[in-house]
Amino acid sequence: MALCAVADYLSRQALRVPRAQEFKLNLRPLLLLLPMLAACGQPSAPVPETPLVHAPLEVPVPAASSPPVVAPVAPPIPQPPLPLDERLTAEIGRGGSVLLDLRDDSVLAKSLDGTRTERLIATDATWLWPDAQTRVLWLWRESAGELQALDMAAPLPVAVTVATGVPAGLAWQWPKRAMVGPEDARVRLSLDPHDVGFQYVMPPEPGHWDAPKRWKACRTKTKLADAVCPVLAPGADALLHAWVSRQGSPVSAARLGHAGPQPPGCSAATCGVAHALGNTHWWLVPATVWSDCCRRGHQLYDPRTRRFLRLGSGKMLPKPSGDRRDTVETLWLCPQGDAIVTESGVVPLEPPGALRFGDADACLGGQPLRTPSLPCPQGDQCEDEPPVGATDDVPPL
Repeated sequence: MALCAVADYLSRQALRVPRAQEFKLNLRPLLLLLPMLAACGQPSAPVPETPLVHAPLEVPVPAASSPPVVAPVAPPIPQPPLPLDERLTAEIGRGGSVLLDLRDDSVLAKSLDGTRTERLIATDATWLWPDAQTRVLWLWRESAGELQALDMAAPLPVAVTVATGVPAGLAWQWPKRAMVGPEDARVRLSLDPHDVGFQYVMPPEPGHWDAPKRWKACRTKTKLADAVCPVLAPGADALLHAWVSRQGSPVSAARLGHAGPQPPGCSAATCGVAHALGNTHWWLVPATVWSDCCRRGHQLYDPRTRRFLRLGSGKMLPKPSGDRRDTVETLWLCPQGDAIVTESGVVPLEPPGALRFGDADACLGGQPLRTPSLPCPQGDQCEDEPPVGATDDVPPL
């Protein structure tokens, strides 16, 4: 288009001919411009219009947020189950004592307040005896004369038979400790590492009836041993040695403390020398007891309230009782120091003076204490009433 405009302008300038001479000179450029003017006179070919196509607007889709990378967590290492005595102390005791209650068909473990109870095993045992040193709960079945053992260091409560032909009056002997059990026991179980097993008492030699008892191992085959000694079950000897080997850290034996003053409600004819009961606030006081003959039995006394506990009735009175049912022969001191277990029931030590009959027979981890029999100060008299004004010459425990 620009070239056509230029050609048109030049042709107009060439046609301006004032003179003939100039016309000849301008004719040549005009001839040269004719083809261009002819081409400019023709209409230009229409340019095809391309429709404007708008591309669809693409909205960017936000990328989905990837979940945070979490480091793999190793599964917790399974912990071995707790031993039975530790689990009962944690779940049933919860800081307090665990009582063992022997029923007609089972053994129960329960808390001191009775709110938590667990049935350990089903058994028709006549009595039970927990040993804190070997961590074994001993059970005696009168119907079969069997001595069974429940390993409290194992996770599951399973009782195994240790021996048959075991008498009811079985005693126990630990190393360097006094024998616990009936004074007239003819058979005892020695838990001394140097002499593990059952022992029987030898008859006194003629003329030495007051001599100390002599014990002999049942492994020695004699006619007397065959007559009175129990029969070990298969594998029981290895079990006994394994249980006795746990006594690396011996549990301190229950002992009486120092002697205290005579209770105010006592006289020389009725009471002996009082002794503190282990690590508790209570005392054991020898008191004169009259049944068929005169003897002295130990009764529980609380010096804070100056009262004697009568096991027969559960009452606290200022004077000792002459009833044999109120005396203590064997008791269990619970390890937490919150209760003692007597033949008549559990005596919670705080608050003093409470007695619950038939609640338990022992406490887990406790130590037994057998009180010795003491003669009356006036001698072994068999009368209905004690003499008046007798002197008290009973030696301390």
